[in-house]
Amino acid sequence: MVLIEFRPLGPTDMFRDGWQIKQPHKKPGFFALYDLRQSWAGDMRDPFDNVSMFLPISTVQELAAERNQTFSELRYDAQDRSYDEVSRSSRG
Repeated sequence: MVLIEFRPLGPTDMFRDGWQIKQPHKKPGFFALYDLRQSWAGDMRDPFDNVSMFLPISTVQELAAERNQTFSELRYDAQDRSYDEVSRSSRG
């Protein structure tokens, strides 16, 4: 799942397969990838506005191939704070 935040979001406690992942404050345009083969839950303390897109595994495999990697080598850490300025600027 690809997620992009549209408004600021305070600190969030995420849980992946029961293990806690603390995520700090996020600004609009925050971009995250979640591997839904794992179990995810979140403690959302603030109102939020985001878009979530569910991608087929074949799309992720193609992305890995474009990066000369295999799917198992394609890594994304849920604690990384990445921002997508294009999606941020397209929302009025």
